[in-house]
Amino acid sequence: MIIKKKYKFYASHRNQYLCGKCGSWHGHRYGICISIIPQHSIAGITMLFSDIDAVADKVIEEYDHACLIDKNDPYFEQMTEMMDSDKRMMKFKVFDCPTSVENIAKEMFHEFVVMGLPMDEIEVQETDSSIVVYNTWDYKGETT
Repeated sequence: MIIKKKYKFYASHRNQYLCGKCGSWHGHRYGICISIIPQHSIAGITMLFSDIDAVADKVIEEYDHACLIDKNDPYFEQMTEMMDSDKRMMKFKVFDCPTSVENIAKEMFHEFVVMGLPMDEIEVQETDSSIVVYNTWDYKGETT
């Protein structure tokens, strides 16, 4: 059995290693679907959706309406100065790598695991036709 929950968030980002529209600041309405491996119980209730929401909302809050930025981006220093001068001006989510949808999926999966969700996979949809799936096999391959 797998439990799935869907969420959405809005964020801006750019990939400093690419030219054209992906190298420029732009935004997306991201859709995510998390799949959880339920912990079976005697009563037949595996996990309440509200318990999943409580964890997911904390993770998604960091991303929603934020500027996702790689700390290696040439603009990072300028953005950090803006962030330090007025925290109300802009919200940032800092990455140790480019803010590609692949890396967003990987980072979110890791954050959900740290928060205690028994993750199976996460799907991150960047556009209507573009989805990245990161799962436990990917995760176990990194942690071994």
